[in-house]
Amino acid sequence: MRGKPVAAVLVLLLISLQLEAQHSTDSLRGKYIKKYPDHFFIWPVIKRRSLSFDISSEQQPGDNLSFRPNNAYSIGIGAYLFDVSAEVSLSVPIDEKSSSRFGTSEARDLSASLLGSNWGIDAFVQRYERFYLQNPLPAIPANQPYPLRPDIRMTNFGVSGINIFNRHRFSLWSAYNFSERQLKSRGSALIAWTISKVNLSADSVVLSPRYLTRLNTTTNFSTVRYATLGVAPGYSYSIIWRRMFVNASLAVGPAHHWVYYVSSDGVVHYDIAINTFVDGRVALGYNSDRWFGGITFVSRARAVKFEEITLDTQSQSFRMVVGYRIPERGLLKKTWKEFFPENWRRYL
Repeated sequence: MRGKPVAAVLVLLLISLQLEAQHSTDSLRGKYIKKYPDHFFIWPVIKRRSLSFDISSEQQPGDNLSFRPNNAYSIGIGAYLFDVSAEVSLSVPIDEKSSSRFGTSEARDLSASLLGSNWGIDAFVQRYERFYLQNPLPAIPANQPYPLRPDIRMTNFGVSGINIFNRHRFSLWSAYNFSERQLKSRGSALIAWTISKVNLSADSVVLSPRYLTRLNTTTNFSTVRYATLGVAPGYSYSIIWRRMFVNASLAVGPAHHWVYYVSSDGVVHYDIAINTFVDGRVALGYNSDRWFGGITFVSRARAVKFEEITLDTQSQSFRMVVGYRIPERGLLKKTWKEFFPENWRRYL
């Protein structure tokens, strides 16, 4: 019988220590990060997303072929609601290059983000058609058309994510979707990862005889598909001055690729390759209790090698945002986690 009071005292002691530790953690985070749990955010956005690729050869390491789309900026609206960030936009002819020189690209680009306390996940689908060669030799004279490949099609879809380790002192989300506000300059180690698939195809071989000679290679293809599993350690740091901020993040690590390609003779090849995955981010702007705004640039690159050539795929996003925080009422106060059964939430 004497054991029961002792056990009860121990349980109460453990509960009090846990509550004290939680209070200490919350107090610590409150010194560095400000949350807005009772507000949703809305913002107009101007952005430009692009999907491009480079081809290089181990026989000619100092040169490469850079294929780019001729796509415009888009204007739209974004919102942060239920702890989910999403944007919808339409293309407008801002900074679109001359179609007579650079061709006309067709782009479909969709993405959505989901955030936790120390992690974020982006789901994306990109489909681009019609590319031009950015760096032909010799250089193209003024007003002359660039080499065009209207038959090239490229699709990139999958999920990417970031996990932050120093979540009590550092908020990556404050710089990129403004769901929080960083109060003091701090940084954090991180892990970036991606699970994605790229499909690149053309009606004929991608490298003409002229470009095979330029790269000093005999490797050629008309179709290549590869699935990627990449994990990259990195670091992110935010400099805070009053309500202004600058953030830079970089993660570099290995990526495992499962490769399928069709060579110039029509033979199907399968391969496995290990190469690199890079996640780079830069942001600067203003973040107050009501208004926020800034410029962000995010670049993800994957390089996959087969035979003598390396295919380097880049997905880039440039955004300009100005937004305002609005108090939530009723159903709007819920987070996406609260739509799941209570016993599931601890795993989210």
